[in-house]
Amino acid sequence: MGVPHWSPIVDPDDWNAFEELIRDEAAARGWTVEIADGWARDANVKFGLFNVAGRCRQVPRAVWPEVVSEHFASIAATAARSALSAVPGFTNADEARASMKARLLTDAYKQDTGADLLELRVAEGLIAVVAYDLPENVMLPERDEVLQYGGEEELLAHALRQARAEPGLELARHELHGAPLYVLTGESFFTATHALWADRFYEPAAELGTLVGVPTRHIVVAHPIRDRSALTVIAQMLQLVARHFNDGPGSLSDALYWLVDGRMERLETWIDEQGPHLSPSPRFARVLEELSG
Repeated sequence: MGVPHWSPIVDPDDWNAFEELIRDEAAARGWTVEIADGWARDANVKFGLFNVAGRCRQVPRAVWPEVVSEHFASIAATAARSALSAVPGFTNADEARASMKARLLTDAYKQDTGADLLELRVAEGLIAVVAYDLPENVMLPERDEVLQYGGEEELLAHALRQARAEPGLELARHELHGAPLYVLTGESFFTATHALWADRFYEPAAELGTLVGVPTRHIVVAHPIRDRSALTVIAQMLQLVARHFNDGPGSLSDALYWLVDGRMERLETWIDEQGPHLSPSPRFARVLEELSG
């Protein structure tokens, strides 16, 4: 089998070494591997191999066994904690509500969990879900579990407010050939949720909207669309987002989004051997025409 499409490891020799490590580690634990699709699983958990492959790609091959072993051990420990307590032992509703925050996920990730989550559609392929931010891990509770503490709309709004107040995030302003690029980073799983407010990273808000990327759960990149510089920033942002998405950890989306009037539109973009490409929607095409004029 050649290198699968999902793998950030592209060299065939490196891939063969990585695949052997994954199969050996899974066999030692009695787990199964769906290597072509990028999954490993045991009786209690299914997890993707993209992140561990990304970590290996960033370090010498000599330390890959340690990286793979530590990754599997971390997944096993998380699964064990979840098995012991599928639902946190909150003593009252206030305690449960205090832990609620909105986490950004892809539709594919949600489908893989098999859970019925309390969610808000954010953009094509992207949702915000109510999660429990617990001392040892972040849990995705079932919708019915969450709804015992309030109504759907009120709980979603509450979780969004608490995610927006997340401490420990760092916002930096960079320049791409004279055009501003804002990068929000943080260790929190709820960093990416701030993409919903990326048009408030700067003042005043850009009338034409904001280009936004959420390559991982720990990074948001944003560019206010004010002038022709946005035409060149699109290609550069696509490459930046793709690099962070491939490197991980916590890879989320390699797409670009257009945030305007409080709504996010996923832009049809891709990168091939000829470089970055954009096929704009009619609405975004009008913005590009205005900038070009």
